This record gives sequence, structure tokens and C-alpha cells, in this order.
Amino acid sequence: MTITSRFVATAAVSALLLFGMPSYAAGKLASADESLLKDIAQANISEVESGKLDVDRSGNAEVKKFA
Repeated sequence: MTITSRFVATAAVSALLLFGMPSYAAGKLASADESLLKDIAQANISEVESGKLDVDRSGNAEVKKFA
């Protein structure tokens, strides 16, 4: 799976979590839910950026193929 497709998949899952949550449907996310979703999104963004660095800095073809 490429970095771009991972990002798209992560964004899709995050959107489903955000819009499918019962507390959101009630009108407002609980602050704990909002904080959790922000933390998850930041972790996913960091993972994508880390993968980009790995591809750029690696001379190993297997690493580039995996990422």
C-alpha cells in the first residue's frame, strides 16, 4: 500500500469515526471524544510523514517497495 493510499484510507476511517459517533449525532462531541479523535489523526499524520522520510532516506529497495 502506498503512502498516499494509506493517507486516504486513514482519512476515510477517521471521517467515519467522527461522523458515525452517537455523541456527534446528539449535537456535540464530548471533549474526551474530540481529544481522542485529534490524537488519532495526529498519530496517523505522523505515521505517513515518517513513511515518507523512510522512503526518501533509504537506499534499500525493499523499504521503498514496502512503503
